[in-house]
Amino acid sequence: MVTLRETASHIKEVREEEWRVLSIIERNLGRYERFPVERIVRITGYSKEFVDEVIRRLAEYGWVERFLQPYESVRLLTSGADAIALRMLAEKNIVVGVGRQIGVGKESDVYEAIGPDGNRLSLKVFRLGRISFRDIARKRDYFDASAPNRPSWILRNYMAARKEFRVLKYLYRCGVSVPKPIANVKHIIVMEELDGDILINVRDLPDPRGILERIIEEVRKAYDAGVVNGDLSPFNIFITRDYRVIIIDWPQAIYRDKGAHEDALIRDVTYIAQYFSKKYGVSVDVESVLREKFGLELRREGG
Repeated sequence: MVTLRETASHIKEVREEEWRVLSIIERNLGRYERFPVERIVRITGYSKEFVDEVIRRLAEYGWVERFLQPYESVRLLTSGADAIALRMLAEKNIVVGVGRQIGVGKESDVYEAIGPDGNRLSLKVFRLGRISFRDIARKRDYFDASAPNRPSWILRNYMAARKEFRVLKYLYRCGVSVPKPIANVKHIIVMEELDGDILINVRDLPDPRGILERIIEEVRKAYDAGVVNGDLSPFNIFITRDYRVIIIDWPQAIYRDKGAHEDALIRDVTYIAQYFSKKYGVSVDVESVLREKFGLELRREGG
């Protein structure tokens, strides 16, 4: 797979005719998995030979895949969607450069980036499709999993990014410690710079109990704002260099007006408490935390 940095390196050399063809394919993702080449010729007015040359160049970048059977067609690849999003971010004067990859998750990657004033940013790039469709459908509500025509993985990434961006903006306004959201284009969320590492990679915490208490406090603030993370783990808790806690992933967020929010909250608190107990020997009475912080009682079997 072509990396985001490789894609970014080609942005300035792509001709307008190539952007036009790429954009036509992308705009029709909801209708065509493989877009007919003859329709590109008809829409653009370019000759068939010229369209063939454009598609060849786009394929060299790793942005599209061409098919000859059962009809001549072209399919947008993830890197092609990356190219469109990066160009839009550049045109909006939000991002002018992409740096190294600083995080890899099941459903997204995180990259360093530079803004127009030299300010450091982070890009969260959604990569749904690296886990099974069934798992996403079970955990997420980006789309109707029972629908006969499911959206392509690229469109699912767009939907996931839109949902998380809305949640981040809301929680940030409510004072929850989440990354400051700056912009959302396609499947990319632009955020403030994340300087540190995810909890799972942190080898030594000077005050594990204090960090756990801060995590639970942020979970409580989100809960008071009406949102439950729903998938809290050491993979989506970010620890800054000065040991601030930032909860970075919210695509699976559950609102308190949904029936399953209490079960999700109990899972979140229980899982993170068990992690600190196992790794740092920090004992926590989960029942007391749920009762005192959230007003919830654990339901017991047969009770």
